[in-house]
Amino acid sequence: MSRNNQSFKRAVDIYADAANLVLRLLLKEPRRAWTSLQLARSSGTSVAWANHVLNALEKRGILERQRAGGKSWSRLLKPMELLRDWTVHYDFSKNTAHPFYVKTVQERDSLFKYFKASGIEYAATGYYAVSLLTSFVSGVPEMFYVYPSQTDITYDAFIMRLSNQFSLLPVQKGANLIVVEPYYRKGAFFDSKFFNKEKVVSPIQLYLDICHLDQGREFIKELAEYFHKEGFYYV
Repeated sequence: MSRNNQSFKRAVDIYADAANLVLRLLLKEPRRAWTSLQLARSSGTSVAWANHVLNALEKRGILERQRAGGKSWSRLLKPMELLRDWTVHYDFSKNTAHPFYVKTVQERDSLFKYFKASGIEYAATGYYAVSLLTSFVSGVPEMFYVYPSQTDITYDAFIMRLSNQFSLLPVQKGANLIVVEPYYRKGAFFDSKFFNKEKVVSPIQLYLDICHLDQGREFIKELAEYFHKEGFYYV
């Protein structure tokens, strides 16, 4: 295997859905000295997988590791470098968007009440999440990552059910609601929280989702106060 292929494999491993949960924790608390066990438990991954990610970051000089048996720890050294590299490998188009037109506010509210009552995962992202957090954007379609709670249903069947049950009209243009099937399911909802009664993806996920959009850099600049308040001082 060539050196370039080895680098690509390493990047794919690190930024894969399960592995990037470790990265999210490191970026959320970059000054913290983490043990592999703490990272594994908090991310829901195995200790072996957490160590795989930590080793890869250490080799790149992004992470400091202190090996001392049961007192071993790791700390992120270059959070901005890690985040920049992640944005290079991140591709929002891997998600699948389902645009709809919702006729009334009542139908929209009924849909989200159903999400909450049924344990369906959802979180706002993209331009819409920016509009919730700042006045820099307004009048954009609502965009949400959504994933069914059932494990025995395909996403297409799930979308069809929502469309029929809540009179969602599939459209090519003029959508006011975009349901997004997340490619990175675990990461998309990790650390999401409510903001003004709307559930929004984590600051890291929002950064990844908007960084390649038109005016993405302007959005990030406008959100600087929000990012810093959430502890992402390096953005």
